[in-house]
Amino acid sequence: MKKHFIWVLAVWLLLGAIAVGAQENKLGLGLVFKQSLWSLLREIEGTIGFEADIPSLPPSIIDVPMIFGNLKLEPEFGLLLASEKEKGVGELGPDDTYETSTKSTALRLGCGVFVYKPVNKVSFYYGGRVGIVRTSNVLERDYKLSTRKDEEYEEKTSRTNFYLGPAIGAEYWIGEHFSVGGEAQLIYTKYGEPKLELDGEEIENGAGESSRSLLNTQYMFVLRWYF
Repeated sequence: MKKHFIWVLAVWLLLGAIAVGAQENKLGLGLVFKQSLWSLLREIEGTIGFEADIPSLPPSIIDVPMIFGNLKLEPEFGLLLASEKEKGVGELGPDDTYETSTKSTALRLGCGVFVYKPVNKVSFYYGGRVGIVRTSNVLERDYKLSTRKDEEYEEKTSRTNFYLGPAIGAEYWIGEHFSVGGEAQLIYTKYGEPKLELDGEEIENGAGESSRSLLNTQYMFVLRWYF
């Protein structure tokens, strides 16, 4: 999955560089609000299925729409950070205390490639999106007990997920530089093998190898501003 990450990042940066030099074409900035059946179920049920404790797709992303005639490229970026701290007393009395810190992150890099068809104030497009989501979950735990030495350790689980799928959408121009739009997607996500680390050293996954994937319908609403 590291190769997927490197390739998507390289393409993302290359497309951005091309857009900067393309003064005769349209370049913009979009704020995307995403939702899917999978995330709706997770909100309703609390935590269901695998990776329920690690965010797999940031709920909103920023994209960079670039229009070259009838071709539209849309690099996208999303970031989610979550943290939680807990302090408590163990079973051995008030001197048996612990402190737990959990940090979760999800970084999304991707790009959409579309055929672009303007019709009056509405522009239609169809094509697909591809990208990666890098997730990590870090657990730090510190035990303190008067009858023994303090115990402290850090666990980290990370993985790189790859996604792609067809998409179709439209945007309505509310001015020369602004548009609002929506998009429907059918996204296939391939979950990478988790990498486990204890105090900075990689350890074997005792559960063995696993293969996980998800085919999911998604929709998103986009506010775009073109320079």
